[in-house]
Amino acid sequence: MIRLRCAHLGLILTAALSSLTKAQDEATPVSIDPKRLIGTWEVMAAEERGQRIEEMMLLDQALIFEADGSYRVLVGQTAIESGQFTVDAASNLGWIDLRITRGKDAGKVQRGLFRFEGNRLLLTFYRPGVESRPKDFETRPETEQFTFWLRRRLPK
Repeated sequence: MIRLRCAHLGLILTAALSSLTKAQDEATPVSIDPKRLIGTWEVMAAEERGQRIEEMMLLDQALIFEADGSYRVLVGQTAIESGQFTVDAASNLGWIDLRITRGKDAGKVQRGLFRFEGNRLLLTFYRPGVESRPKDFETRPETEQFTFWLRRRLPK
């Protein structure tokens, strides 16, 4: 009887601690280390308005983040866009802004979110010039949201 009560009490304490830890995790801001973005990222997959973008459209595309706060979007060896990036390390989600200085959307800001999944990077944005920021990584038919899955390009 005592053994059952102890086991029952143990389960209650475990459940309470688990829910407390979960609540603390949800309330604790995510610590984002912008230095972790630095490097070359290859586009593995993308989604727009709830639909996957064909892999053929993504071949040989990369995103490069530099330590000086600049970025470039490459198709093959050609930079099709460049500018400056900033991140908000105090946000509950990883906020990123791209200030586009070269390319078809020069002069616009693209607001988004990012998160790391191991050695992979997940980015989501609305189209350049949209003032609001996505609230999550899920694209929907009614939004002009893009989500990209990238992997770090390792030195050869």
